[in-house]
Amino acid sequence: MGKKASEVNENKKTAGEPTFTIEDLAQKHPTPAWVMAGLKTAYGWGEGKKLTEKQFIEAKDKWLRGPMRRKVK
Repeated sequence: MGKKASEVNENKKTAGEPTFTIEDLAQKHPTPAWVMAGLKTAYGWGEGKKLTEKQFIEAKDKWLRGPMRRKVK
């Protein structure tokens, strides 16, 4: 089967850079469980998703700086 366009683009960005599972990166860069849950939901990451350290840190920082968009009734 062919790769999805997003997988191809992601592979181009990580060419030559080591990748790690998000779980390993969360341990290396202290990340509370609630932050991991938010990242997985926001970015559609599943268990075992592999990223470079740079990708993980950038995504984490972006998510933590982002607005909270929940309407309260």
